[in-house]
Amino acid sequence: MKASPEGLFHLAHDGVYRSYDGNGRVIDYRQLNPEQIKSYLRRMMDQNAIQLSDWEDVDGRTVNVESAL
Repeated sequence: MKASPEGLFHLAHDGVYRSYDGNGRVIDYRQLNPEQIKSYLRRMMDQNAIQLSDWEDVDGRTVNVESAL
C-alpha cells in the first residue's frame, strides 16, 4: 500500500483499510474480507481494547461506492 511519512493507516468499521496522507486524504485502500479483518484485529488486540464480536458481519468487499473508499 502507498504510505505517507506524515500519514496513518486505519481499518474502518466498513472493513476498508485505508492509508491517509498528512492532510487526511485517502491515498490508498484495501477492501478486506472477514478473515483478513479478523487476522488484523487479532494482531492489534494486544495494543487496544478490541472486541472481535463487534466486527462479526463486516466485509470490506461490500463497499462499492467510490466516494466511500
